[in-house]
Amino acid sequence: MEITKQDILSLPKSELHCHLDGSVRINTIIDLAREYKIELPSYEESGLEKHLICGRKVVDLVEYLDAFRMTLSVMQDKDALERIAFELVEDAARENLWYFEVRFSPTLHDKKGLSYSEIVEAVLRGFAKGEAKYNIKVGLIICAMREKSLDEALEMARLCVKYYGKGVVAFDLAGAEAGNPAKKFGKAFAMIRKSLVNRTIHAGEAFGAKSIFQAIELGAHRIGHGISLEENEQLFQYVNNHRIAIEVCLKCNTQTGTPLEEHPLPRFVKKGLCVTLNTDNRLMSATTLTDEYMLAINTYSFSKKQVKELIINSFTAAFLPFDEKRQLLQKVEEKTRDVLGN
Repeated sequence: MEITKQDILSLPKSELHCHLDGSVRINTIIDLAREYKIELPSYEESGLEKHLICGRKVVDLVEYLDAFRMTLSVMQDKDALERIAFELVEDAARENLWYFEVRFSPTLHDKKGLSYSEIVEAVLRGFAKGEAKYNIKVGLIICAMREKSLDEALEMARLCVKYYGKGVVAFDLAGAEAGNPAKKFGKAFAMIRKSLVNRTIHAGEAFGAKSIFQAIELGAHRIGHGISLEENEQLFQYVNNHRIAIEVCLKCNTQTGTPLEEHPLPRFVKKGLCVTLNTDNRLMSATTLTDEYMLAINTYSFSKKQVKELIINSFTAAFLPFDEKRQLLQKVEEKTRDVLGN
């Protein structure tokens, strides 16, 4: 029997790559813009939607960046950050996510004078409220930005270390790869490694396999996107042999120029990579994790066995303590068998 959307909704799911500032409810943007007297191109959901949700392919990144400017404009206050964080957890819980990692860069939320600690604590409060209300575990990933300075990356690394184990689960490097090599941030990652903090790095999204190699040099446990991994067979085998997870964001990748029929996801799955499915930016891509699974299933005809592997991978690669992960995986495997069979 074919796998239905209801099957996917019923399955326990984990998401590891989701950006807070790309996953805000449209009605919340409108509410907050009115409250803080921020100008928007429209104050109606239908009117604002066309400025925020990108089409099938973004020819350049201007459209994408404009959308983020709008979301970020309403994410400069503690109450707004807490509300948006809670609502994102609520959205995830409604599609039966059991575990959820959300990432953001505090450097993008200080325009009204909030300290980085205030920013992180506001988001963590929102997550805690969501966890208390719903049956879901949430972890925060702090991002340094490639376009910014090493000093700012070091500041983000110190912030990550400060809150690690207190809601923060990992450190990330995000932003434009071209002209901003990961090796530039070696000192920040040295601090992170010395503090034994988990690491995921955006790499191979809009640049070649060399970017993925640099991410691994910096000690990445996971790779965000990793589309260009096939360019280097030796690197591919290294990633596979060391079970470095690849965080695939299918719909977003199609918007930024990788057609579905050319996407490496089915080959990654066939070759046994530890691949996970993710939304990246739920708002800009008008997607949910359930949508991502259905897109993959309908495009690549994944079997029940392959879907199970994707589900299990997403929990196996989670930045959770081993004992907690093992207990969670037992429950996930039982529920997955109930829904999809053996």
